[in-house]
Amino acid sequence: MNKLISVFLALLMLLGISVSALAWTYDADSKTLTVCPHEDITLTVEGPAAASFAQITVTGSAEGNTTAKPSSASDSKTVFKVPFSASKGAADGSAFKVTFQYYDADKQDLGKDATYTVRVVDNMKQTAAVAATCTSVGNPNYYTCSICGKHFADVAGKQALSSKDLVTEKTDHHWVANGVQFKCSLCGAITTENVSGKTDNFTGFMKKDGKYIYYVNGNRSSASSDVVYGTINGSTGWYYIEKGVFTKTTTIAKNAHGWWRIENGKVNFKYNGIGHNGYGWWKCKNGKVDFSYNGIAHNENGWWKCSNGRVTFKETGVYKNENGWWFCEHSKVKFNYNGLASNQFGTWVIKNGKVNFKYNGKYRYNKVNFTVKNGKVV
Repeated sequence: MNKLISVFLALLMLLGISVSALAWTYDADSKTLTVCPHEDITLTVEGPAAASFAQITVTGSAEGNTTAKPSSASDSKTVFKVPFSASKGAADGSAFKVTFQYYDADKQDLGKDATYTVRVVDNMKQTAAVAATCTSVGNPNYYTCSICGKHFADVAGKQALSSKDLVTEKTDHHWVANGVQFKCSLCGAITTENVSGKTDNFTGFMKKDGKYIYYVNGNRSSASSDVVYGTINGSTGWYYIEKGVFTKTTTIAKNAHGWWRIENGKVNFKYNGIGHNGYGWWKCKNGKVDFSYNGIAHNENGWWKCSNGRVTFKETGVYKNENGWWFCEHSKVKFNYNGLASNQFGTWVIKNGKVNFKYNGKYRYNKVNFTVKNGKVV
């Protein structure tokens, strides 16, 4: 996102110029402002106090003539703020003449015209690429504008880079078995962590820079997310990883064997309830999402109607589980509901959210009397 830079030109006394870019300059004698082609500009200009509007003419650009009214005024001056886009993307060495012609409220020329030059300098400094190693970060090849300080992937300044883009992360060590230890064949580092079975074809977790990295056949896992089997801090189990790194979170995540309840980064095979991830809320049995489940199950937030293992939040009606038949609204059991509700089998008397199969007789609901037998309207 381009910065909006205000360039202050003092017209009458030529008292100076204030800029926020690193190396922009204004020469008062020649009335020349030097800029780069990578920034948007707003010229903030002081005009005569009697000025009602200004006509701005840009020579050397397709912008043509424009008019502007002052953004503020006082007894001694007016102030005009004029966006200037001609220099954005212009070639090195381009120059534009900007003339301000001031008029009073009667459209009379005040005779205090002023012309300035905006000169474009495209001065890029190259930083050569440095390859990252297993012991140090690197950087890509990039260019830095000496005027505005921005970084770009190309010398033309078309592809801007952030500070993060200027760093390439360390590469992985290449561990090779070395007796009871493992040695990096690239830098010579030694590790004794999780040494059991670790070879060039090692599959499992290895601790690096305080993080547990998962490797498959000696290569760091490239999966954006996965649930994998390994050992961390002496505890073996199924762990959740993101971009190859053990991630301590609570969610529902999948691997080739199904969808699993993750707690603090590890599968909890004892979990029986409804857990959630970014895709929804899911019924779990023994830690695994049960896509065959159609019924009512609970978690810490209540009891919920599940269809194919998922809470849809769209189901309203009477549904059953092993404990009875229940009235649900937006898939949640409404224990405070007393009245009538229906499903595909009929209309039922509901007491405290549950079908009352013991009810027989007349039942008044919404000012209408119904005949009920065994909890069902007949």
